[in-house]
Amino acid sequence: MGKIKRYWLLSFNKLLSFMLLLLGFASCDEERKDMYGMPPAKFSVKANVLDQKNEPIKGIRVDIKTNDEANHTIESGLTDSDGVFEVKTYYNKVNIVCTDIRDTENVIYEKDSVQTDISKAEDLKYEFTISLKEKK
Repeated sequence: MGKIKRYWLLSFNKLLSFMLLLLGFASCDEERKDMYGMPPAKFSVKANVLDQKNEPIKGIRVDIKTNDEANHTIESGLTDSDGVFEVKTYYNKVNIVCTDIRDTENVIYEKDSVQTDISKAEDLKYEFTISLKEKK
């Protein structure tokens, strides 16, 4: 009796494992939009950072922060040689802060920021130009 029961249990176990294997592969046939953690970014922010002469500034730190009491930094980076910084974010209301960090002792430009609601932007892409003032 014990051998027959063991045989049926092993057979059922193999059949169940095979069915779960097929179901696992069947559920992976299309790309998922949301995986674990934060959903994928759906808003695009492009910052053009210029000086008062309308020339691009390379190496300005751009921080994308939440527009709430916590004011957490979501993304940050430096402008490229064309004065451009691009990032994608999931948050629609953000505070964009531009800071000159190239030479901490002799900062040339004043810190400036922009608050925005990207969900109202066309095609969920927010592009803006910020002109930094020279420190006196």
